[in-house]
Amino acid sequence: MPLTEIFDARLDPRVRMFDTPEVSCFAVLTSSHAIIVDTFGTPEEALEMIHLLQPNLENRQLLVINTHQHWDHVWGNSIFASNGIFPAPILAHIHAKDELEMLQKELLEKQASDSRFAHVQILPPNIYIENAFIDAGELTLELVPTFGHAHDQIAIWIPEIETLLAADALEFPFPYGNDVPQLLVTMHDLQELKPRVVLPCHGGIHDASLITKNLEYFAWLKKQIRIGEKYTFTDALEFLQLDSTDKIYADFHKLNIAATQKILASREH
Repeated sequence: MPLTEIFDARLDPRVRMFDTPEVSCFAVLTSSHAIIVDTFGTPEEALEMIHLLQPNLENRQLLVINTHQHWDHVWGNSIFASNGIFPAPILAHIHAKDELEMLQKELLEKQASDSRFAHVQILPPNIYIENAFIDAGELTLELVPTFGHAHDQIAIWIPEIETLLAADALEFPFPYGNDVPQLLVTMHDLQELKPRVVLPCHGGIHDASLITKNLEYFAWLKKQIRIGEKYTFTDALEFLQLDSTDKIYADFHKLNIAATQKILASREH
């Protein structure tokens, strides 16, 4: 997948953003640290990112954060192995341990059908946390559990620059929830931070209005299911005032419908 660096005036110069058509990953550079947030879906993509950062790595502690163990966020980990090209500690939530077997199974399936993943090797995190702060000198990175999309997910809050690296807890146009009630709690918690800049891993650069819009989508979906009409993906796009979006969000919308229907049905019994 082609990888590009995103340059935007809304980004603090210490926050670097890298995109493929599938996902955004980030780096936070301070006087003492180079902190990589997610590693893309292949080691080749991770290596391309790190080469763009290489002039900034000297005399900085290299550290990697996995926001959650979904393939497009962590399958570039292997370049950071202790015997790899750029050895570095890899941090993740303690629940990430539960995802490794599934991740290995998914890799075998993808390697059987797509040569792009031929060089992927699963490298688990080697530091597990629940809540943590990283003192990176002039910036503090608060690792915040943000369950709902994935049960091992963390976001990164940088209070000094009011910047939220939201992982997949927020997305544009909307996230999907493995646990929708928990996802809604997470989004309300993130709203309390009052971020100036919101950087999801899918959907570009935003301000705090993205949180409001994601919450409004789920409130709209719940209302429409209750009244039993107009909650197709086309209806959702109309509500969101979008002409189109990536086709994967049609699948996400179906998942959100099923989850919301299940919640409403359970409350009726």
